[in-house]
Amino acid sequence: MGDSRGVAPMQMEGNVADNWKIWRSRFENYLVASEINKKDESIQCAQVLHYIGEGGFKVFTTFTFEEDQKNKLKILLDKFESHFLPKENLTYERFKLFSYKQKDETLDQFVTEIKKMAIRCKLGSLQEELTKTVLITGINNPSIREKLLQEDDSLSLDKAIEKCNILLMSKERSENMSQVKIDALQRGRTGTIHKKNNQMGQSGVPKKTINSCTKCGRSHEINKCPAFGRECNFCKIKNHFSNMCRKKKQSNKNNKVNEIQNTEQINVVNKINDNFLFIGSVEVNEINNNRWFSVLEINKKEIKLKIDTGAQANILPLKLYNSLGIKSNLRQTQVTLTSYTGNNLKIVGKCYIPCKKDDKTFNLEFYIVDSNTQAILGLDSSLELNLIKRIDSLTKNCQYNSLINEFSELFEGIGCINEPYHIEIDKNAKPVVHPTRKVALPLMDDLKQSLAELEKSKIIERVQKPTDWVNALVLVRKPDKKLRICLDPLDLNKVIKREYCHIPTLEEITSKLAGSTIFSTLDATQGFYSILLDDASADLCTFGTPFGRYRFLRLPYGIKSAPEVFQSRFKQIFNLEGVDVYIDDILIWGKTKSEHDERLKKVWCE
Repeated sequence: MGDSRGVAPMQMEGNVADNWKIWRSRFENYLVASEINKKDESIQCAQVLHYIGEGGFKVFTTFTFEEDQKNKLKILLDKFESHFLPKENLTYERFKLFSYKQKDETLDQFVTEIKKMAIRCKLGSLQEELTKTVLITGINNPSIREKLLQEDDSLSLDKAIEKCNILLMSKERSENMSQVKIDALQRGRTGTIHKKNNQMGQSGVPKKTINSCTKCGRSHEINKCPAFGRECNFCKIKNHFSNMCRKKKQSNKNNKVNEIQNTEQINVVNKINDNFLFIGSVEVNEINNNRWFSVLEINKKEIKLKIDTGAQANILPLKLYNSLGIKSNLRQTQVTLTSYTGNNLKIVGKCYIPCKKDDKTFNLEFYIVDSNTQAILGLDSSLELNLIKRIDSLTKNCQYNSLINEFSELFEGIGCINEPYHIEIDKNAKPVVHPTRKVALPLMDDLKQSLAELEKSKIIERVQKPTDWVNALVLVRKPDKKLRICLDPLDLNKVIKREYCHIPTLEEITSKLAGSTIFSTLDATQGFYSILLDDASADLCTFGTPFGRYRFLRLPYGIKSAPEVFQSRFKQIFNLEGVDVYIDDILIWGKTKSEHDERLKKVWCE
């Protein structure tokens, strides 16, 4: 043991190299604090051998010194340094740093580790910048990484660490605030949401679970979200399922409204994979929905089941199953049943049950759940029992032909909003010129044709003069097999100032439709191209192709402000009662045909 007022002996176990660095640093501080550094070097060397401990002293006995090296403090410490520190391989140390990923460690532990590794890499003036890069690339939270990547290059390491701590704390607080279980969502004239507190453990301590997770839609323990690392089937971004995808909820462009009646039941259907089945519906109060139930005879007893076209399985609650006296053995299953709120249903087992309907017997598969829920007949069984019919085609209604003919010019070509749009960018933005991307040979002819068509339509024009910005090109194959030419303005988007126009959600739009019976949807063909760009903005939208440089004269796809700009312009034009705009889609509705037709004419007159 060393002097209690001195330095503790060096630890000879574990990471000896790090232990030596720590001990040497503490010892050198001790020399200054005790003013021993002012004494003769022989005394200082003796202090080293006294405080380093038994293990260190044994190492000292292996050293050899020249006559003039004895009692030289620096030489003594350097010999210990050479012994305890292995010969450095900077290439390997830097490889370890740049490939390091956060594992099962806290943010503070992760930051400390990469800082220590960066010191060993001898990065000089780049140490802080490269440590920040490793922090961003190595952190195991994708949402935080995404937020950090949105920052500009002026973000310092300390600011990045501070931002990480703030985001982690906000996430934790949000999870604590949202630990409520939504068991039913009923929409009526007095919309109510029923909430149930988290279940308590046997000890009376709340379980650390998240109910109705915003990433997977289900309940799970904190930091054990099944969506983590999984790719969304809709937007292809990782760490959430498609049923919780924000982009899907906001776009819904593929959801065509063929007919909306006084609907008693709107079902939500999503399938993640073969082991996940979704069960759930949204019900409307004060509407008689008996026609959405069916009575089946099971084991000589009449059972009322709810027809749920959004359910992917048939459900029987355990209590009802036991009361039926069914002698079928329950089989285990790996399937997970998930309600529309994202909560998992506890499955006891599954079995096939003979069910009679109109003197016919059907052998239907049921999942038995330990839950006080309604017996449910899913989509497949409802079709099998002929309780619902699939409509594969609709009869074309030609009563609007005369109205369409009256406004026939609206259905030809691409429209044009005369007021040009000016793209605002940061004053300190540094222009970026991207090299022309290679285009696959089979696409060359299609690209050349698409460019010619856009040039003929005055959507783009060739550029002969020098431009500060040149963007990369992205080609998208449309359903009609034609190419859509989009910008990939990665750097330009970072400096564009957005207008922050509110884009309504599906829920906001549908909440206005109560009592309406007839609807029309209009789609603005290549809508963004209807907005002119001023000359300066057109230069910003220059892009390179194998056939030369072009610039957009109209608002291109890919500009981050485009959806909001388009929404704002269209909302100003079609700010009419019974009309709502979702980017390039226009919805017109009315409680009667005459009301709907009058609103439709107003839209076309605008």
